[in-house]
Amino acid sequence: MGKDGYLHLSGRDGHYGPQRLVWGKRQLDHSRPKEEVFEFLSPDDSWTREWDDFIDAVQTGREPMGGGTDSMQALRLIDAAYDSSRGQRWVEVAQSAVHAGAQI
Repeated sequence: MGKDGYLHLSGRDGHYGPQRLVWGKRQLDHSRPKEEVFEFLSPDDSWTREWDDFIDAVQTGREPMGGGTDSMQALRLIDAAYDSSRGQRWVEVAQSAVHAGAQI
């Protein structure tokens, strides 16, 4: 649980039902968090779509959707999650590091 909200991912690889991501945002009045649910139903074709985009990016000379900038942002977020878990404390992640290339 974060200070401003949380992410909850369940259904790893579809082995335990559909993959589901719950994005919760805490409310300023401390009422029930606002949640948005994303379900990823089988079959999961995300790897195929990612490879198709990568091939197209190479052929057209553009950066792929999941390019180096996005990868660095993901690593910063993952590192912060590990730091938070190890230290049992909040770890701030710069807003620009998380949202700069996000397509939500």
